[in-house]
Amino acid sequence: MAMVCILHPEIQLPVNKIVRILELFLKIRISEGTVMTMCRKMAQRLEPVVEKLEQKVCRDSKVKNRDETGFRVNGRLHWFHVAATWCLTVYRISEKRGAMFPKLGGCLVHDHWKPYYQVEGVKHALCNAHHLRELQLVSDLNPKDKWAGRMQQLMVRMNRWKMKKKKEIQTISRNCVGCWMKRSNPGSSDSAQ
Repeated sequence: MAMVCILHPEIQLPVNKIVRILELFLKIRISEGTVMTMCRKMAQRLEPVVEKLEQKVCRDSKVKNRDETGFRVNGRLHWFHVAATWCLTVYRISEKRGAMFPKLGGCLVHDHWKPYYQVEGVKHALCNAHHLRELQLVSDLNPKDKWAGRMQQLMVRMNRWKMKKKKEIQTISRNCVGCWMKRSNPGSSDSAQ
């Protein structure tokens, strides 16, 4: 049962191919309906685990990232939602783009999409990967204007520095940010490491 449940939803093999693989390699003959029943039963057994993961990621973690992307299910637009911490990720599929994970708490890192700001009881932080992409677009559209490229470089250098100091420093002070800003000033002779 576990192998079938990995082949269909995880590896995304069509049910008819799973039936054929089982017959060819394991000499097991089952119907497509049996494969679907096995997957449904496994999903039911895993429901409590999924609920605990959602609670851990969405409610209990101090910081979590949220995003969504569209994809087609049987020709109809659906939304693949994700909530993630540094070590856990939960997924959800919905017909509605704005469907949120229940009981969000802590700090929600996202991409500026307006419905995220309607989530109550969370602090909001904006995703730096999205900032970097937007700064790249500004640089591409205005090659003579150098500020966006300098801001990208500053953000990347600050992130590298923070990763090196991860165990020593929990937050970056305003004073530290001010020093970084001075170092990134084109008139300054200092360069950030």
